Amino acid sequence: MPFDPADDSDLDARDLADLRERQHVLDVLAARSSATDLGRMVYPAGWKSCWYHDVVADHLDACLRYTRGQTGGIARLMVQIPFQHGKSTIIEMFVARALGIDPSLRIVNATYNANFARERIDNAQRWMSHPFYQAAFSTRFRQASAVDDEDDGHGNGKRRGRNADRLQDKVRNTANMFQVRHVAENGRSENRGGSFLSTSLGSGLNGRPYDIGIIDDPYRDEEMANSEIERRHIEERYDTIFESREAARSCQVLVFTRMHPDDLMGYALPRWQRAGIPHAVLRFPAILDEEPALYDPRQQGQGLSAALYSGAPEIKPQSWYESKRLLIQPWTWETSWQQRPTTRVGEFFQHGWCKYYDPSDLRDVDKFWVSIDCAAKAAGASW
Repeated sequence: MPFDPADDSDLDARDLADLRERQHVLDVLAARSSATDLGRMVYPAGWKSCWYHDVVADHLDACLRYTRGQTGGIARLMVQIPFQHGKSTIIEMFVARALGIDPSLRIVNATYNANFARERIDNAQRWMSHPFYQAAFSTRFRQASAVDDEDDGHGNGKRRGRNADRLQDKVRNTANMFQVRHVAENGRSENRGGSFLSTSLGSGLNGRPYDIGIIDDPYRDEEMANSEIERRHIEERYDTIFESREAARSCQVLVFTRMHPDDLMGYALPRWQRAGIPHAVLRFPAILDEEPALYDPRQQGQGLSAALYSGAPEIKPQSWYESKRLLIQPWTWETSWQQRPTTRVGEFFQHGWCKYYDPSDLRDVDKFWVSIDCAAKAAGASW
């Protein structure tokens, strides 16, 4: 139909279509450049992300640059953040985006439980199946060739015949791993070796080298983190399995809520520092009550996901954080919410009890006692 410049309605429709197309192009470019922007496009009903998600996404991008041999990268990243603040979602978006940018990457995600780990697989596939993702990237999770089913679905181990019904291995992939393929402009797909494996921090990683290794919640709960046996078990798996699966340019990302001073972050960080590995530590206290980090824009007393200004996104209001601080035991608040790990011992000798005195006020004191608990362990000094 020929364009009629005198037809205002036709002009408006064309302009509107052009604006929509330009906006779509801008959205695609944004999704390719940021995991948070990708999340806003593919998450159901829109993802309400906050400033700290952008901070985490920027540092994850630095990890991706390191792995790909680009400048400005970091080899290790720690993200310390309270419960239920979207840390796993930003990790899933990062995985989807990283595979979209480079379908040759081998990414692993390790956690405390295989069932929890499978949720990362399901969600990553969900984001990568979204029409917007497929418009932004040419990476697809692999619909592999059909395979024979070796079970009748009731745990009887019944093997089907060669010509029996066959299953698409998207079902097989969903268990704890899927491969990806790059789709060229001519529609042909090629396997560049990329994959995503999500499993427990243990034997599931055997024989699985990675380019990006993520540990998301290695502890099930505070009880597990407070067990010295469990902590040592996690440390051994980290040393003997996770560390040994690195490639030459691998990066590591540890993201979880602190639950103990000697948890995996407390164990790994001094080793990274001694080895001179380029790294970053992001710590997000639930309520800012100290000098803020350079990446933290909050004023004193503001909650992590409270609105920082009029019209800003808000996931949890300021009142929610204030009530949590009153409801939770002090050591749990300090450790898991403020990300300043302590133990219940602090209940007996609290910092506020220690006072300063002028020597002139202590003239009548006959004896002074000094008690020092060095917390020495069989493995060596821990002070």
